[in-house]
Amino acid sequence: MGAKSLSINIGIGIFVMILWMFVISPELKTTNELIELNAENTGFIQISDNVGDPLSEPIKMEFFWTKKITEENGNEIMIHTVYDYRDMNTDESFWTVELDELVDKKTKRYLEKPGFFAFPTNLEKKDYDVYDVGGSIMPYKFEGVEELDGLDVFKFSGTVTFDISSEYPDFGEEIFEDYSAVNLIEPITGIDVSFSEKFTDYAVINGEKIPVLDAWDEPTAFSESVLIKKAKDLIILYSIYDKIVPIIISLFVLAITIAVEIILKLRRNLLAQQESKIKNERLVTIGELAARIAHDIRNPLTIIKNCNDTLNFVKDDSVKFQKNLERTERAINRITHQVEGIMDFVRYSPLDIVQCSLLEICKSALMGIPLEEEIKINLPTNDVNVLGDKIKLESLMYNLIINAVQSTNNQELITIRFTESNDTVTIDVEDQGTPIPDDIKEKIFEPLFTTKQSGTGLGLVSCKNIVEQHKGTISVRNDPVTFTIVLPLNVSLDVDFKIK
Repeated sequence: MGAKSLSINIGIGIFVMILWMFVISPELKTTNELIELNAENTGFIQISDNVGDPLSEPIKMEFFWTKKITEENGNEIMIHTVYDYRDMNTDESFWTVELDELVDKKTKRYLEKPGFFAFPTNLEKKDYDVYDVGGSIMPYKFEGVEELDGLDVFKFSGTVTFDISSEYPDFGEEIFEDYSAVNLIEPITGIDVSFSEKFTDYAVINGEKIPVLDAWDEPTAFSESVLIKKAKDLIILYSIYDKIVPIIISLFVLAITIAVEIILKLRRNLLAQQESKIKNERLVTIGELAARIAHDIRNPLTIIKNCNDTLNFVKDDSVKFQKNLERTERAINRITHQVEGIMDFVRYSPLDIVQCSLLEICKSALMGIPLEEEIKINLPTNDVNVLGDKIKLESLMYNLIINAVQSTNNQELITIRFTESNDTVTIDVEDQGTPIPDDIKEKIFEPLFTTKQSGTGLGLVSCKNIVEQHKGTISVRNDPVTFTIVLPLNVSLDVDFKIK
């Protein structure tokens, strides 16, 4: 996978994690089951018929409470709550209250009054203002952490006094209630797994509290176990939401990214193979045609060259005659060079590895190049010996030097340098010609590409093939124009002789 694809994948993964943590997961946790609860307590109640009358004997009592969503509008929900205190012997109701309350679904806060309808999720170790069984807000104080059936819970206690005179209209006195409760809350889910309460209703006469009702209750084992199980199940679910799912999503994103990368790479490779196949087929056809043409040219060219050589023995010292001979010889050399370039390209011969002097190779290559007086060749002052194909390396230097000569417009300096380093030698052929445009620089080693009217477009291709046969590299740069070849000093004897 490329660096760009990896960066994209990491970015997507981070985005998914943030989206999950701050948007999706909180929304999933805001489920109706956190509010739609049922619970029951059992206890005792003592009741007076009137203020000052004695309290009854303790009556065994059941307390049922249910909460259910009845309406939902976006994040606003209506909760219907029922509290029912019943005589366990007669199943008669002592007191029943039904409330409809508008609540924020996410925060569990009341929308029309302060405080929480229920303890929120992800509790902190601090005090909270939460509802009581009568629907009034009461402060709950954080008391510490306890363990309940393998579950860590937060303990909260609250005490408050209410004026409940309206509930005793026939007593003719102001009636107050001292109410206290202890709640064990699972902090991650906010579920009230255990709830106990005590309340005393009384009138104050002559500064003395006269009780009219005394009651207390504790959760049943069944109710407590159901709530604990619900909390444990939700903790597992929250753990999946918070840890497992984001990892799965990130891995899924990674898998998709890798799959797309593989598909794109396969597609690129397929297209490259198709292009290479078409290119090779064309090159084979061109090579066969070029070889035939070169062969047909070679024979008459040899005859012309022999004739021209014979004319050198003619005793005619006129300037015009000598200039014509020189012009003819240059033309023959140029055509010969072009023919040899074609043959070098289509001739796939293996390397004939011998010990070579690079300096002698350069001098030998220069002997076949007609130079104007204005052109100066600076040869290296040092020499480097390499293992390679002498003929091919000479052809390499010939093509590079003739390319430099043609680029200088016959009026500049050409410099050749050898730099030996470790197991390689760097050959620089530098000229003062016009810089090569960037769009052309990438094409100059392609077959048949040339900017010269008289060129075949095969000279630099032949150079590249020879260099690669020797397990080397060739490149070009501007300012000034410099062709750089890096060759191993000792080319491997098991070198692959196939030309790319």
